[in-house]
Amino acid sequence: MIKKYINAELNDVKQKLHSCIDAREIERLLQTYNDLSLIAYDSSHNDNVFERRNIIQLGKRPIDSEEKSFIDNVIKLYAQMPLLETESTKEYPTLRSTKSISADDIEQFILDLYQEEIGHEKISKDQIVILTPRRKPLILDSGKCIVYNGIDKPRLVMERYFSVRELIIPASDGVKLISEFSQSPYSTSTDIAKAYMEYKAIMNLRDTGLAREASKYLDIAEDQMILKARHYASKTMQMDKLSDDYRAQIFNLVNQIIGFNLAQHNNISLGELATLSKHNKPFSMSDLNTSYDELIEDTAKVYKRKRNTKI
Repeated sequence: MIKKYINAELNDVKQKLHSCIDAREIERLLQTYNDLSLIAYDSSHNDNVFERRNIIQLGKRPIDSEEKSFIDNVIKLYAQMPLLETESTKEYPTLRSTKSISADDIEQFILDLYQEEIGHEKISKDQIVILTPRRKPLILDSGKCIVYNGIDKPRLVMERYFSVRELIIPASDGVKLISEFSQSPYSTSTDIAKAYMEYKAIMNLRDTGLAREASKYLDIAEDQMILKARHYASKTMQMDKLSDDYRAQIFNLVNQIIGFNLAQHNNISLGELATLSKHNKPFSMSDLNTSYDELIEDTAKVYKRKRNTKI
């Protein structure tokens, strides 16, 4: 379904390019065309080039000894945590189908969450497209969410997941609809903001009928973080020798840990993260109203909680 939508958008851009004579408009159209072409390629080849193009930008920045030490310590802590079911008394959760959620519910959840975080309208309804297949597929096979540069503004297109993920994932990806993030190169602040909004979405569901599902989603997310940490744990001390792509994956994991932590403790707002992205320059942990020591201390608490569930 999403492939059909993207192909239709591509054809529309091609037609506009054919008749366009304004240089700036041609540049915008080409940017949209390039994004849509990559998304179409990913859909046809079951790849993830479009997202990798953004993430790899994270691996290009230098880090100092203090950050290197933090990355090594925080990843090693996660790597030592027990995995669900195989190493823990907690079973691996299954996300149940959420037939009662409508496309309007998803859209309103995203808009309300961002209104709450920023305080004024940053995302409009016409930037969100929810695609509902005529036939509900299996949960494991369904769902995809993408944000691309539309001709006039960034757009989020989501094919239904039919689980609690269809509220949480677009809430995370939605940061790229905000001008401060969309008009700057993909950066650490954008990556942290995505994780921050992912956790905020989970928290906002805790007082709803989907509280249990949101909790299970968080368990799965943390389990995935543990698996990634184990994969990277032996590499973090050699950061300067790794490829940009490999470094980017490590930074992405660390940013998720930081974003979850910031959201949990309300250290910073999404608006402040947007300002950091707009400035597009290196920032310190103090700009996030935290420190490496505090982040390690909080991660140690997660470690202790997880270890208490060990088989």
